[in-house]
Amino acid sequence: MSAEDDCTLLGATAPTGSVFDSHPVHSVSDFGAELPAGYALGDYRIEHVIGQGGCGVVYAARRLDGQGTAAIKVMHAFLSSSRKAVERFVREVSVVRLIHHPGIVDIYDLGQLSDGRPYYVMEHLPGKPLSALLRARGRLPLDETLSLLQPVCAALAAAHDAGIVHRDVKASNVLVGPDQRVKLIDFGIAKLSQGPDGGSGFTTLGRHVGTLSAMAPEQILGGRVDARTDVYAVGLLLFQMLTGQHPFWSDDQVELAWRHVETPPPRPSARVRVSSAVDAVVLRCLEKSPERRFESVRAFLAALCEAAGGRAPVEAGVHDGLAAGICVEFAVELTGELPAETLGDLGRALDLAEDMLQSAGYRVVLAAGALLLAARPLREVESREENAAEAEARQLLRTLTERPDPDPRVRPRVQSHVAAALLRLSSVPELLGGPLSDLTTWPVSPAGEAFPLCPVRSP
Repeated sequence: MSAEDDCTLLGATAPTGSVFDSHPVHSVSDFGAELPAGYALGDYRIEHVIGQGGCGVVYAARRLDGQGTAAIKVMHAFLSSSRKAVERFVREVSVVRLIHHPGIVDIYDLGQLSDGRPYYVMEHLPGKPLSALLRARGRLPLDETLSLLQPVCAALAAAHDAGIVHRDVKASNVLVGPDQRVKLIDFGIAKLSQGPDGGSGFTTLGRHVGTLSAMAPEQILGGRVDARTDVYAVGLLLFQMLTGQHPFWSDDQVELAWRHVETPPPRPSARVRVSSAVDAVVLRCLEKSPERRFESVRAFLAALCEAAGGRAPVEAGVHDGLAAGICVEFAVELTGELPAETLGDLGRALDLAEDMLQSAGYRVVLAAGALLLAARPLREVESREENAAEAEARQLLRTLTERPDPDPRVRPRVQSHVAAALLRLSSVPELLGGPLSDLTTWPVSPAGEAFPLCPVRSP
């Protein structure tokens, strides 16, 4: 997790009561003190500081039972007295759990130190931010740029599908692991693009939220934002990756803002050797008017691949054949606003399901809200594979049902199927097509009522 973040204060109304009423409070000896190595925080022990930024300090930590690592982000003490700053910090947990995508760093838990500082525990991805990679190498070749941008775009597409705009897409918010896994982080200033008031979402209009160097003109001018705001930021990122430079950079903040709003963007080909088709993709992303940009990150990525000569991003390959699939969905009883303990149990149950699926060799190809769809390529066409998938699904259901301290409002449903599938086995796996991708065709389990099923969509 990168600590190169901003901690912008938002103007949302605080919820009634403390957001930490149902979360642990851990004692610290000195107000605002840095957590020392060896300090026990919940189920984890602090090892060392990874980094820090404007919002907080990020620590590397290890589970007390030695069975895993995590990163823990603790808000700065001087911000913890601001209700709005705390809301922004807590909001990131809710946003990430709402999207729940493999290309986004997962958040496991939320808590509070005795001196009032909130913290959350998140997935620890060894590696470094893309900004560090660019500082070390200057610029990247087109193929590698495509490979790194693909999972970023997949994560953003999932966020946009959930009605969420990131609003701070930049190189320091993209983590690159040693195995080239890529994760998008820092949804703390994300905005719901489909709020009940027609789009004001998490914040009010007229507030400058984000990092100025990565802001679209409409953000700077206090206008409405949508998915095309993130398309602009991805265009900035693409320009930086190809050229090693920012298209509008200035040390003067007023000048930098003016350039975003008024200055025509330069062509990447003026600085490095790229085709005019790549130029056109970048320039369309950086249009001042959102209406002139790509309508989605998916459309952007498709155009970039075509501009690069039809070359798809470098990835692990495609499986076109038989595959086993398991669908997991959690039915949540809605009786008004969900309490924190229910959301916490749902998040832990989703994590448990994903861990078990991955341990069984499955790849999560869809994570949408409380639903997970995972697939596993099969090499042999044998009837026993159908039985194996159903047995794995039954075991998963049993484990989820018997998980520790379950919230009775969160009930798991599981279904399995074996069918032909087209799978992209990249760092962010995708189910591209085939009968397995159509849940309406999945057969009903012979176990009937004793084996709850994912509700299927109507044709």
